[in-house]
Amino acid sequence: MSRSTPLDERGIPLFDAGFHHVLSRMPGVAYVGSEGLTGKVAYMSPRIEELTGYPPERFVGSRDFWFTLLHADDLERVKAADRVAETTFSPYVEEYRMVTADERVVWVRDEATYVQAAEGRPAYWIGLIVDITREKEAESHAAEAEQRYRTLIERLPIVTYIDVPDESLANLFVSPQINDLLGRPSGATGDEWAERVHPEDRERARRETVDGVRSGKPFTLEYRMVRDDGRVIWVSDSAITVRNDRGEPEYVLGSFYDITQRKEAELRLQELERRYRSLVEQLPAVTYMDTADEEMTSIYVSPQVETILGLSADAFVTDGAWSAHLHPDDREQAVQSLRDAIRAGDPFTLEYRMIRPDGSIVWIRDRGSVVMNEAGDPEYVQGLYEDISEQKRLESDLRSEAVKFKSLAERIPAVVYIEGEGGSDDAPFYMSPQYEKLFGYTPDERQANPTLWRELLHPQDRERAIEAAKRSYEEGGFSEDYRMVARDGRIVWVHDETVLIRDDEGNPLFWQGVLYDISEQKRAEQELAQALEMERRAVDRLREADDMKNTFLTAVSHDLRTPLSAILGSAITLESADELGISEEDRQQLIRSLAKKAKRLTAMVNDLLDMDRLTRGLVQPRRELIDLGALLGRTAAESDVLDERTVHVYAEPIDAWIDESMVKRIVENLLVNAVKHTPPTATIWVGARRVVNGVVLRVEDDGPGVAADERDRLFEPFERGERSAPSPGLGVGLSLVARFADAHGGRAWVEDREGGGASFRVLFPDPTRRLPAS
Repeated sequence: MSRSTPLDERGIPLFDAGFHHVLSRMPGVAYVGSEGLTGKVAYMSPRIEELTGYPPERFVGSRDFWFTLLHADDLERVKAADRVAETTFSPYVEEYRMVTADERVVWVRDEATYVQAAEGRPAYWIGLIVDITREKEAESHAAEAEQRYRTLIERLPIVTYIDVPDESLANLFVSPQINDLLGRPSGATGDEWAERVHPEDRERARRETVDGVRSGKPFTLEYRMVRDDGRVIWVSDSAITVRNDRGEPEYVLGSFYDITQRKEAELRLQELERRYRSLVEQLPAVTYMDTADEEMTSIYVSPQVETILGLSADAFVTDGAWSAHLHPDDREQAVQSLRDAIRAGDPFTLEYRMIRPDGSIVWIRDRGSVVMNEAGDPEYVQGLYEDISEQKRLESDLRSEAVKFKSLAERIPAVVYIEGEGGSDDAPFYMSPQYEKLFGYTPDERQANPTLWRELLHPQDRERAIEAAKRSYEEGGFSEDYRMVARDGRIVWVHDETVLIRDDEGNPLFWQGVLYDISEQKRAEQELAQALEMERRAVDRLREADDMKNTFLTAVSHDLRTPLSAILGSAITLESADELGISEEDRQQLIRSLAKKAKRLTAMVNDLLDMDRLTRGLVQPRRELIDLGALLGRTAAESDVLDERTVHVYAEPIDAWIDESMVKRIVENLLVNAVKHTPPTATIWVGARRVVNGVVLRVEDDGPGVAADERDRLFEPFERGERSAPSPGLGVGLSLVARFADAHGGRAWVEDREGGGASFRVLFPDPTRRLPAS
């Protein structure tokens, strides 16, 4: 800038319209500070709105607005750097984050130069801000990759070690897996390693190891080692001598693993690189301006070009310098792409290689735009060169590491997978080929369908597995056994072990997991459980049979003894009637009592015999077309238990295909039950009526009723209600009612009678249509 440049009222240079036009078209943001870096902004190029979402007017004349956009974690650091630059007047270079109007976070590189005061003009700062968000994302991706592989190597079933690169073979580091392999931590000397090597292999293993270290080349050997418990194992040991930049041996990096069970199946595990070159902290940006014609002659280039390409700005502006330094393999495509962009008038981003004067190659990202004149024709091209060599090298390293990880994952006898932050709801980043062998779906099909995991879950396990997956976000891990349905319909039991990997700040990065097929294990567990269940059921049946036997013996010994005793007493009395002087009337009374007791005893025996035959399936209903209403009336009239009882029979003529003797026994047993469990003054109702699905027989009373918790048990053999008063009988009457009803395809139950008391009911399905015998 010459001293003749006009100044504004504050003494700040006034740029002409052409230069303003150039600055507005630059990919970067140019600015001028009139009172230091922390002072007022005198000028801000229009590109600031594209970067932040705010127009230049929000910044010009303001002291504080710029700082309101700085990320809270970077604010104090940037202010401190500003103060240092203002104090020392040294060039200012900082990288920091800004929050845009739409709340996006962008990374920028801010470079500023102090312009000293001159005659008639105060000092000011002039700077350039470049968006470096993409480069910072590359750095973040590199850190994530390093974390992934660090976690991976700590979970691999191998032992990693670092030794001194000389004959001592002194150990510098050994991974924790050594405890599982040998039974205790190894020592820090080569001698202790040699002590663990099998005596017959010790000399050979040491000799081959020393030779391998001396050769400086990768080497692999196999030998035997002795565990702490005395067991001998075979290991495969692979190592390499790592050299520094001067070519001197720095350390020996190696690993060994147990190959006892698979000695003849060699696995060449590639060592995962654990150190990565960091991205360049400062990515220099070069501003340039070229003609918008076929020649694309350089008009202007900023001094930073010397840092990137090793050429001074003056040398670069010479004719053909840009094209001359393009890599031969990229020259044709880069030139043609730039010409196409000029003809179209569109912004462009190109990546290509350039060769420095010393022969080194630099990758360049060229971002620019075509400036049109008033007639709408291309006038010139302006843009930025950015050095992306480190990014390109990093991409190559990541591809190499991805190949190593894939090679390892494809050899593990399980499904290895990596999922995004969303876990099973996200499409996985990686799914090993074993997935297809296990479920019949290719890894590509799984990655293309984020919901496939949920779809394959067994219906009985789906809710539990999904709930466990939700909890895993709080617990930081997932360890579950569940079933999945393979493509061919097979049921596959899997053990799913997953860990959430987080960054240093605790933010989730990705999920890393392994799926094991445990179908055989679950099948064995199921067979064992079935055997135990069968044994338990057998024990329960034996216990029930024993309980029934005891109950039966108790009932027989108690309830049969009473009528037998009465019969015996009456018979003895009749035998001695003459001696005792018993009148003829008393004799007839004793005979009637004797007959009544004998009938009761016969009924009890018949009940027991019927219960036994029904239990063994020997009794089948003999259905006939019967008038059910008439049968109810006859049975009630012939009953000898209803003496001095109030009984009402309500039954319309109903023809039904039923077993007359069974239904008669049902009515008799229900009447006996009503008489036993109601006071003498109680009323009993007997009836039947059609319902939607058949005919319902009812025997009701207005007695005390049946408690709700006893209703189901009353129909079990030898069961009496707990609240019932003691009464004669074996306790099988209601059980026979239920079984006779079941033989007809119906059922028996008890409920409350409307108005109080109990209502015992029996359903005979479809009484107007003859049913099959059974």
